[in-house]
Amino acid sequence: MNANMHSIEALLAAFEATGRETYLTRAGRILDFFVGRIAPAEGWRLPEHYTADWQIDRGYSENPMFRPAGTTPGHSFELARLLLQYNELVSGPSPERVESARTLAYRAVTDAWDRDKGGFVYTLSFDGTPAIRDRYWWPVTEAIGVMAALLKTDPRAEDAQWYDRLWAFARAQFIDPTHGGWFPEIDATGAPSATQ
Repeated sequence: MNANMHSIEALLAAFEATGRETYLTRAGRILDFFVGRIAPAEGWRLPEHYTADWQIDRGYSENPMFRPAGTTPGHSFELARLLLQYNELVSGPSPERVESARTLAYRAVTDAWDRDKGGFVYTLSFDGTPAIRDRYWWPVTEAIGVMAALLKTDPRAEDAQWYDRLWAFARAQFIDPTHGGWFPEIDATGAPSATQ
């Protein structure tokens, strides 16, 4: 799923740079597969891995950092934001796409937000329970991005609340005030860590 998600990102950029509809069409087909077909059938959780004939590979188990099993909430945030971007670029924007993006993003928020410590767990099992509890900077940034896009497209009070909560958490835990940039990971206590 991750490679296809980044392909969508590249196709949308290619469309914006060239105006060639074929790029937008291709991005739309990939989005339709993952967000229109897979996500609703999987409780709005996006499995990471598939077989050669595009069946979900529920037994996949390889590198837990770079090719984790199950689902990755940060990718749901990313794909939801890309769906909103696509919706802005097509000639017929759709409220259904906005609602799908919102549903996908909020499923990830609900499942992955660490209610005790803040931040998002890295991966989930197919039923939405935490699998890898490590907390990295990038899912927080992707969640900020999709909340900003929702606020721009179809603002709701909960979007603003999450946007503010996520930025407050990022400032307190992930942004390096001394050197600038972001700490890549925080440990169980919320201190910067470097186990990657």
